[in-house]
Amino acid sequence: MLHLIRIAIICFLLMPATMFAQLKRGFVENRGQWPAQVVASSKFGNHSFYLERTGFTYHMRDVKGIQQAHNKGLTPQPNDVRVKGHVYHVNFEGAQQTGRVEKKKASVTRYNYFFGNDPSRWASNCVAYEEVTLHSIYDGIDITTYIHDGMLKYDFIVSPHADPKQITLQFEGQDKLELQHGRIEVHLSTGVVYEQSPIAWQIIQGEKRFIACEYQLEEGRVKYHFPKGYDTKHPLIIDPQVVFSTYSGSESDNFGYSATYDEQGNLYSGSSAFGQGYPTTTGAYQETHAGGDSAIESGIDMALSKYSADGTTMIWSTFVGGGGDDLPHSLIVNSADELYVYGCTGSDDFPLSNNAYQNQFLGGANVSPTGTGATFPNGTDIAVVHLNASGSALIGSTYVGGDANDGINAAILLKRNYADEFRGEISLDNQEFPIIISSTLSTDFPTVNAFQNTNNGGQEAVVFRLNPQLSSMSWSSYLGGSNDDSGYSLTAHPNGNYYLTGGTASNNFPVTANAYQTNFSGVVDGYVAQISGNGQSIVSATYYGANNYDQIYFVETDQAGAIYGYGQSISPGNALISNVGYSVSNSGNTLMKFNDALTSLVWSTVIGTGDGNPNLSPSAFLVDYCNRIYISGWGVSTIGSLLNPGSHLFPLTDLETTSDAQFPTSSTGGFYMAVFDDAMTTLEYATFYGGNTSSEHVDGGTSRFDRKGIIYQSVCAGCGSNDDFPIFPADAWSATNNSTNCNNGVFKFDFQLPLTIADFTFESGCVNTPITFTSNSTFAQTYEWNFGNLGTSNAINPTFVFTSPGFYDITLIVQHPSTCNLNDTLVQTIEIFAANGTQMPLAIVCEGETFILGSPDSPVDADYTWTPDLYLDD
Repeated sequence: MLHLIRIAIICFLLMPATMFAQLKRGFVENRGQWPAQVVASSKFGNHSFYLERTGFTYHMRDVKGIQQAHNKGLTPQPNDVRVKGHVYHVNFEGAQQTGRVEKKKASVTRYNYFFGNDPSRWASNCVAYEEVTLHSIYDGIDITTYIHDGMLKYDFIVSPHADPKQITLQFEGQDKLELQHGRIEVHLSTGVVYEQSPIAWQIIQGEKRFIACEYQLEEGRVKYHFPKGYDTKHPLIIDPQVVFSTYSGSESDNFGYSATYDEQGNLYSGSSAFGQGYPTTTGAYQETHAGGDSAIESGIDMALSKYSADGTTMIWSTFVGGGGDDLPHSLIVNSADELYVYGCTGSDDFPLSNNAYQNQFLGGANVSPTGTGATFPNGTDIAVVHLNASGSALIGSTYVGGDANDGINAAILLKRNYADEFRGEISLDNQEFPIIISSTLSTDFPTVNAFQNTNNGGQEAVVFRLNPQLSSMSWSSYLGGSNDDSGYSLTAHPNGNYYLTGGTASNNFPVTANAYQTNFSGVVDGYVAQISGNGQSIVSATYYGANNYDQIYFVETDQAGAIYGYGQSISPGNALISNVGYSVSNSGNTLMKFNDALTSLVWSTVIGTGDGNPNLSPSAFLVDYCNRIYISGWGVSTIGSLLNPGSHLFPLTDLETTSDAQFPTSSTGGFYMAVFDDAMTTLEYATFYGGNTSSEHVDGGTSRFDRKGIIYQSVCAGCGSNDDFPIFPADAWSATNNSTNCNNGVFKFDFQLPLTIADFTFESGCVNTPITFTSNSTFAQTYEWNFGNLGTSNAINPTFVFTSPGFYDITLIVQHPSTCNLNDTLVQTIEIFAANGTQMPLAIVCEGETFILGSPDSPVDADYTWTPDLYLDD
């Protein structure tokens, strides 16, 4: 059996502000329209990439210059000196040209090229492919180019007995070539292109093992070095990567709070904007900043933005707020790409929908959380907002609260980190109804079908379910004892129930009989509670803690239903270490796993620097398809102004990172991300993320991982008017912090661990018309399609004809023997329409020309659907 070694080496193109769909064009074959050495070409907006027999050619254009020219009403012309371009080459030195070319995953769309008056440069019906492999470019070495998450990537595939030292990449045409922080920087007149650090791992007996791999640069030539060698009997595959990182570009002060994602990989951010200088888009729901009570600039509105999957475009951006201060704590997107926002408001004129569940602001006592810039002289209510997919209109918006402060964690014992006031989470149930967990001081908080109707004392956690229009409440309940309690996170369970978590100072919190821990053990304990799917009963609940301060900030469930938590502790020594292989004694960030009944602890551990205190304020948490555990959190280099009095957050600079870390060290603090195996025996990957001057953090709020292991993180970046936050790519939405203080930075980081994920797209059509189903699955080796019991296929991208109108469930099962989860299944529904229309052939219309839809025989009252082909260019 032939074993392949895959050395994953990324190259990122600098992508312009174009629609994400354009990135899926793939690699168009050469049928004579380009020089003979070109195998295929891909165009990303204004940039071009040419795959050649013995190398790559990049034509990078000054995207911002093109945009500026466009804004001035100037149309770039051929050879226009007003817009820069820079061509450089990457040659495979010593490569062969005789190997076989293999093309996979052909697109349905065809491309036509008519260059000038020379018919020899005309080509029609050209096919685009998602993946192209050049076999045997060196002895026993192939190269594959492909698109992943809208980014251009290439892998060298080295056979067991081949020598990777053959691979030599000779760069020419650039202004400068440098090896910095483990990555190659290609300096051009139009910007900088980065070849990210080559990171690799192997799966050996089902265990993922990272392999050290690094660049060597000498006289414009790049080679690959394996300082510890590798096992040539197993595949060597992967390399974590930054997909994008950007500032908001706000000219007003702008603090980062929350982030989430949609199925297309777009990132949604929530932040506090202190003035009109935050960038909003034309047609946004609220283009004008409404003010607020903060003493900073004009007060605070929520700033909500959607970024493209590659980070180069702010697709839409809007304020949401009234005359008081308004803040977003947690975001989530439904299957229709509509954004839900949970936060708090001090505005008595917060924008509401006409049928809002609660249309009156009840407020509470004056509160001004330290350091956040927010002030609420009339107290706070919870605000829940549901925006349409374009960010242009409210589907629903409502207050939720009583006559004291709601939506903030004000309990002295429970707000241990800077901006812990603004925690809580919004999630969606299997009907896509929003469920929110939060905290309240109100004794008249609205309860419906509750398991606990009254506030038992002090601050209480609350959990409730609204309908999508935010006009009615299905159920709502307090959760807590006679002292202070907080509500931070919730997750849906496969059994239909919900698990909630937070902190409690109550010695009579409603834990259940036979719980793992029935006794309150310290000043503050964490808790996990399971409530029924109808919200009307506590199924099980447990304390978690030792003899001092312990809180759980996030809760997750795995595929089998086990429960995981991520939090903080100052309990000493090994008090919270049980049944794990990875721990750092006397550390202060906790991870634990319970059975689903919360009656037993599977394992627990502490991680950190061993100085007796937490190093991280938790910001995101995930258990993936293979039960790996992902964490994100932030810390600072010194105890300083970012921390509340009495905080126990200590420096994170000495946290352990792996040899393949994107940023192996941190001098000022910032973010730390880590991945652990399912049994918590190994640290599989860990990296810092942040600048060298500012201490990046978040002002409360939650960010998210998706189940594929990609984090979408919101950041308060560049504070002090710095531009040190690492930006990628160079033409990301904003490379600069344009304010006099902070900007909401966001980053999307793909850990690229080996998960088999089923995914496919299609377009509904008519009966008796071929419909192509395109697989976008990852780590898939075999494909099993089922077309609603009408037929099956094992093709990657099958075409199927339906003979009757109606709705059909389409099932795709993908498998790969080398991934940890082995297989995955996805079911989607397609609608087939009756055949009472016709499809006209493709028409090419040049700028300034007209085209008549239909034919002279078409009925005058016929309906037409016009679909432009966005990809016919050049």
